[in-house]
Amino acid sequence: MRTSRKTFALLVASVFAIVLLPATALAQMTAKIVRITGNPQQATITSPTGASSPAAVNLPVVEGSTIETRAGVDLYVETFPGAVATIRQNSLVKLSGLRLLSAGADAGKRQAELDLQRGKIISTLDPTKQAITKYGIKTPRGVAAARGTVYGVSAVAAGTSAFVVDGNIVIDLGPGQPPISIPYGQAALDNAGSAAALAALVSGSPELAADLLAAVQIVAANVAANTSAVGGPDVATAMLQAVTTAVVTALPGQAGAVVQTLVSAIVTPGSATSGSQQTMLNAITAVTGAAAQAVAAAGGTLTQSAAAAQGAAQAVAQIAPGGAGSGTVVGFLSAIGDVVAAAAIQGTGGNSAGVITTTIANAVTAGAATGSGTPPVVSIVATPNAGTGTIVVTTTVTAGNAGTGNNASSSTTISNAGLGSVTTQINTPGGSSTLTSTPPAGTPPRPGQNTVSQPAQTTITPFAPIDPSANVSPSGL
Repeated sequence: MRTSRKTFALLVASVFAIVLLPATALAQMTAKIVRITGNPQQATITSPTGASSPAAVNLPVVEGSTIETRAGVDLYVETFPGAVATIRQNSLVKLSGLRLLSAGADAGKRQAELDLQRGKIISTLDPTKQAITKYGIKTPRGVAAARGTVYGVSAVAAGTSAFVVDGNIVIDLGPGQPPISIPYGQAALDNAGSAAALAALVSGSPELAADLLAAVQIVAANVAANTSAVGGPDVATAMLQAVTTAVVTALPGQAGAVVQTLVSAIVTPGSATSGSQQTMLNAITAVTGAAAQAVAAAGGTLTQSAAAAQGAAQAVAQIAPGGAGSGTVVGFLSAIGDVVAAAAIQGTGGNSAGVITTTIANAVTAGAATGSGTPPVVSIVATPNAGTGTIVVTTTVTAGNAGTGNNASSSTTISNAGLGSVTTQINTPGGSSTLTSTPPAGTPPRPGQNTVSQPAQTTITPFAPIDPSANVSPSGL
């Protein structure tokens, strides 16, 4: 009996101890590493107690921990579901705040503050979780608070810089100083007091150009690994489109590599967009259409639009055992040809419709030729309708012998309102299917986008599909 009373007393005491714990202790959260590119041994996680360990996928990271990366390694850290901070090489970051807020106007929000002491962070955030997210990067100059989804912040000897390729951010400089707003498609470099268009800054900043291309790689990695930062197919597609528009508007000469990188991620098995032919096609047309429209808006060339078509075709030609002749691939190739040709015709730049359709058809063929098997035959025709003032663009892709091979056709209408939906019919010996996708409505104008020469030295390595067994969290995040 005495033992029972003693046990009961201990139980009551334990309950009271839990109840009396500070609210902040109950509200703390734990981040985790979800992806590593490069050598994990080149990154060190130091806990608040001073214990250090090399980085590892799924390694928990608690509030107060310090993350240091050396040359050749990037860490993808999920601070909480919906937010992934990519800590670039040669960076030092302290996870100074990570908790669920329980009081005031921010009650119920998940807070993450990363103290960037040196180096660079590129953040990717699911915009559908914005209402419950308070996320910021602290630098020696101030806190860059997210109002959007994809942005980069650097703290280097020249000062603090930040850029936005989806959404917008605000840099809080502290009491008595007006904040700096950085809208979509703009940046503030080296402690600048205001933001300017990316296109107006990249020619004078090769580092910014390289950072923009790194952002493309990072978004591609998040989409391919289906991290929590990119949401579902629709959210991921919108993010891909926004990033494409922002980066290609600033760097039209990189259109082909940007598109190849992102489309490779789109069609990676298990990606955020790979659930069906339809979700993949939606994302592919969003990216390729955005790239072609951005090239035109930036005063780019038909060669740059063709590079986008070729990059997309090269990416999709790798996805099926049948190579470029599979039913899925011929359907994607026809949609790519159609949307890029239509966007290029809409922003002709002095080229005739015949020159454009031939150039884009050749580009799609060249991209498809990198896959296995005999490349399909691609034909694109633009037919004007004088009565309505519209142009119908039709693309056909034929693989194999008539009646025994696969073929596809796509069509879209160009009008004063922009590009219409792309309707794609895929025909295989086993049957037919029809898919409809909507290309981007248009590329928002960016100040100074037609007045800046583009740097020739900036390059990007096309994204390779992720091996889920290597340095990627198996949870799918």
